[in-house]
Amino acid sequence: MATPAQSSDEKLVILKPLVWNAGGYLGPAGSRSVGGFVSENGYGHEEWNGDPEREWNGFRIFHTETKGRMDDFAIDARLGMIMTAYRPKVGPVALGIATSVQANSPKEMAKIAKALRIHADGERIWELPSVQKMFGTRAKFDKHWDSQFEYIRWRAPAEAYVWFDQPIPINPEAIFPSGDPKRPRQDIAKRHGGYMAIRPDQALAIVGGALPASHPSLIWLKQPEFDLRLVNPKIRNAKSPKRSPASAAPASAPYVRWLKEQEIAVSPRHHDLQSRFKTYISSRSTKLAENRRGVDLQYVCASRGLVLVEVKPCETATARFAIRTALGQLFDYRQAVGGPPCLLIVLEIAPPEERDIQLALSNGVGIAWPKAREFDVRWPTAVKTSVKAVPA
Repeated sequence: MATPAQSSDEKLVILKPLVWNAGGYLGPAGSRSVGGFVSENGYGHEEWNGDPEREWNGFRIFHTETKGRMDDFAIDARLGMIMTAYRPKVGPVALGIATSVQANSPKEMAKIAKALRIHADGERIWELPSVQKMFGTRAKFDKHWDSQFEYIRWRAPAEAYVWFDQPIPINPEAIFPSGDPKRPRQDIAKRHGGYMAIRPDQALAIVGGALPASHPSLIWLKQPEFDLRLVNPKIRNAKSPKRSPASAAPASAPYVRWLKEQEIAVSPRHHDLQSRFKTYISSRSTKLAENRRGVDLQYVCASRGLVLVEVKPCETATARFAIRTALGQLFDYRQAVGGPPCLLIVLEIAPPEERDIQLALSNGVGIAWPKAREFDVRWPTAVKTSVKAVPA
């Protein structure tokens, strides 16, 4: 017999605690946890939740622990979750939001793991001192990882998944007013194995300021038919919330439009920017090639040798996202080449802050953007040269 949640069209939105990851959730960071999978194994599958490359068949793939009715609502994509953590010296923060969440079946998990080459992540996990301390030997860890690497619990439509560049602080008393000035609410759910069901207006108060009004997750939260029976009465009956001070930078979802080049709205911008830089560099280089093994452009110049270029259309609000994403792609390309080429990010606009420029330069990567009819190109102080090209 179907559960009440399965037999209705009502949705559920929850706060879902994760272990705090100081590395931006782009991979395991030796995070600490009291109880649960992370404390027992030294890493957690949710530590990749900020990695924009974890997409499969139009879905963003991510993980949290599951409990209670979460699976019931995820059967037909009626689950929404705001992923949270306790940030040292800050308190509770919102890390990201996913709506229209579905649970991955064992067969789907296997397909996802194969497509995304998840098993290879074991090398990175083993490098963590916390993992080596837990398992002692590589053989023991490998046996564990062979049984665990496929287990990534959730997927959500890529456009309905957002990971914030900076976590959003959550003021519990503002979102869930206690009604008693002498006893303000000071906490939200913290146990990684549990969750906290909330009202949709409370969810909107937390993340609404960090998303554009037309974002699918906001539309999902504003639509009716939510099951409030799982919401604790004190939360369900709390007064209307005040919006969190959306101190986070604009969320990662807006750059899905330019991150995925096949999106019609962005492809012309990517093509135009790439063509413009190609024209600019053609008289200053030799062996110019484009779209080879995923590399947007590559060329050879006398002073720097081989240069690999990643082109990133963006707006002011998403420039730092563009740089962060391009860095990962360029490092991947450099590994494939097997030599020390120079790396260059080409943005559509000038980075809004000096720290954004330094994000590239301090990692040994050049950065450029259009200026008048040419480009402003900045390079790190030290450069390496090589002329070994990416194979066709």
